[in-house]
Amino acid sequence: MRWSKLKQLIEGRMADALAGRIEVHSTRYRHAHDGDGRGWITIDKREVASLCYWRASIEHGRLARGIRVANNAADYRDPARREQYRAADRYARTILHQQGIFTQDEFYGALWNYLSLSIDDALQSENVLIRALAMADRRLGKRRLSAMQMAETEHSLVRMVFALRCEVEGIESRAVAR
Repeated sequence: MRWSKLKQLIEGRMADALAGRIEVHSTRYRHAHDGDGRGWITIDKREVASLCYWRASIEHGRLARGIRVANNAADYRDPARREQYRAADRYARTILHQQGIFTQDEFYGALWNYLSLSIDDALQSENVLIRALAMADRRLGKRRLSAMQMAETEHSLVRMVFALRCEVEGIESRAVAR
């Protein structure tokens, strides 16, 4: 499926009151590594999330290297440390996702996954992007939205979309400490 169709499906799921206010974007760069690029999300034409291959790769390398050094597993050639070396990659990726740092391909994957989830599953997802999209989803009704409380520890993108949705629906948003 082409990006334009995916964009249309994602934005078509948003509540009517948010029409044109939240948009998803994507571009591919045609230099060095053909096909690398970035995705981004805008609210009222202001970029609120940048999902870039280069940034995610640099941050992942830096974080994974630090984890390997801390665990004395910096040498892949050491068979006794090889699993810890690989585990550092997985752990670094998990940390970056919790921080909302994704590659463009992970952005696409999150969008595809979101389209196949129920609203309950989307709201409970471990993926920050999916939870943020769920806050804008038309399937999230006003009654349920007004009963929701947003934890202070929730990712800023999710809280931002939640606050906007509450604002456009005329609901007082509530945050709770967690």
